[in-house]
Amino acid sequence: MSPRTLRPAARSVWAILLLVVMIFGALGTVRAEDEDEDEAGGVPPVDQPAACFGCHSNIEAANQMPHVHAAFEDGECSNCHNPHASRHAALLQEEVGDLCTSCHDTIADEMRKPVPHPPVEQGDCTQCHEPHAGKQDYLLVERTGPLCATCHAVSEQWTSQADVHDPVRKGQCYRCHEVHGSSNEHLLTAVVPDVCQQCHAKDPKVERAHPEKAIRESDCTACHDPHASDAPHLLRKNQHAPFAGGDCKACHSSTMGPSAFALEASVQQVCSGCHWEAKSFAEKKYHHNLDDAQSCVNCHEPHAANGEHLLSGDQV
Repeated sequence: MSPRTLRPAARSVWAILLLVVMIFGALGTVRAEDEDEDEAGGVPPVDQPAACFGCHSNIEAANQMPHVHAAFEDGECSNCHNPHASRHAALLQEEVGDLCTSCHDTIADEMRKPVPHPPVEQGDCTQCHEPHAGKQDYLLVERTGPLCATCHAVSEQWTSQADVHDPVRKGQCYRCHEVHGSSNEHLLTAVVPDVCQQCHAKDPKVERAHPEKAIRESDCTACHDPHASDAPHLLRKNQHAPFAGGDCKACHSSTMGPSAFALEASVQQVCSGCHWEAKSFAEKKYHHNLDDAQSCVNCHEPHAANGEHLLSGDQV
């Protein structure tokens, strides 16, 4: 039986049912659109680069740089910036250090090492890295050597000296120093002499100049400046006369075998053999650190030092 053969009352019922079906279908479509909008946080999807670069056109050009931050390259500005408001400068989602380590979690591990690099410890990543794009690897704001010299100004003096350590000359500070954090003092990649042996372990010149025990156990920086020197072989500028003349046996009984570099006598006796005045120091009622095993070398380096009188540190 078709609707046409129905009575008027029956046709009205069919019309009402059809209207109800159409209304519920329309409501379902609206609800589906609402759900799509809810998934986007209540905001229709936005082409972020188009929206942001409409005002920030100066930043858009950074996309042409050789090295581009991944989030910036992908057009995900909101990964780092809140588009509406923030408690942090530049509308950042978090403070710089926390924001960077939310992705770069390996750096967060380095920050927790006993000796952190101050900019890292302070969360000031942009002191060394560009946030969007740059010309240097790792988005560095400058080549490594000049970048380090912006804080460590003394490094500019090293390059003018007669003998410059190869990593310093090439601006490769990272060959000896960690850039974010280290377990060793001065952010060294390893303790001395291990850090030195990374390059010099099999160097024939080093092996000829030093007995094996000296290479394996000595503090290389006691005699050599690790950065630069006006003396040959990176030797520190003030050298003990026997050391400068290669006369090791003036103080040491042997330079070979298991007793290599054993002293001829106690430190005080060896020193007073040439420095006769040291003997009179010990005879006085009050004297400075002369009655322990280290004696004179508590204050003086036995081989070489940058300080006058071979002092191992600055006078205060």
